[in-house]
Amino acid sequence: MSVHVVTLAFRLRVRKDQALRYALVLLYVTVMSPFVPVATAGENFFLGLWEGVDPEDGSEVLYSLSDNDRNGVIEITGRKTFFTTCNGDGGVTGKGSVGQGGILEAELLLKCRPGPEVPGSATFTPIKRDGVLVFVVPVNDPAALPVVLHRVSRR
Repeated sequence: MSVHVVTLAFRLRVRKDQALRYALVLLYVTVMSPFVPVATAGENFFLGLWEGVDPEDGSEVLYSLSDNDRNGVIEITGRKTFFTTCNGDGGVTGKGSVGQGGILEAELLLKCRPGPEVPGSATFTPIKRDGVLVFVVPVNDPAALPVVLHRVSRR
C-alpha cells in the first residue's frame, strides 16, 4: 500500500508542477499581450467606429474609419464635443493608409464652425488585438497628449 501512496503522491506533484508552469505561462501571456503593439495590423483592423476621451480638455472623441472604395485608403471622419483649437464646434475629415509597423498614418483637416480650417498629420497605433488604438495629433508635437480610442463597432 505504501508503494501506491508514494506513486500517487509523485504523480500529483508532477501534475502540480505542470499546472504551475501552465499557470505562469498563461499569466505572462494575459498580462503582457495587451502591451505588445499589433505590428501586423492591416487596414481591416482599423475599420469601424472608435470612441475615447481627450485628456487635454475632457471632450468625447468619436472617429469613423472606413474603406468605402476598397482601395486600401482609409477614409476618416471625426467628431468631438469640443475642439480647443476651434474654441468650440468643428469636425475632422481625412485619409490615411497603413504604413510600416502597422500604424495608420493620416492627413486630416479640422474644420472649425465658424472659423478656419486647420490641416495636420495624425497616427493611429493599435495597442491591443481586441480593438484599442492610440490616436496622436499632431504627430510632430511632443507635447500632444495621446487619445486612447476603443472600438465600439466594427465596419
